[in-house]
Amino acid sequence: MLERDVEGGVDPERDFKIILEELLFADAQQLEKQIGNREKKLKSGDPEVKARVAFFKKVQESVLAGERIFGKIPEFSDEEKKWLKEIQLLTAKPMMVLLNVG
Repeated sequence: MLERDVEGGVDPERDFKIILEELLFADAQQLEKQIGNREKKLKSGDPEVKARVAFFKKVQESVLAGERIFGKIPEFSDEEKKWLKEIQLLTAKPMMVLLNVG
């Protein structure tokens, strides 16, 4: 038995946009958590903590603008790529999308 789509019909493009928005929202939450945890440590004067906070804020701006991080990875330094890998953002991973349109 087929169930009706909760949005009122089959629209693969709309459905993909909804999924992407959910992934971006999850990444935004993860970045907010990472920034919050490290901002508490900023008072120590550790330059790496300061650099990470600045980098995560830059990435957060992109995520909040609706941009996937995967396409931006070549722009990052090796150290920034390492930090990005540690926090496991969903939109920083390769994505394969298959749409059933017919």
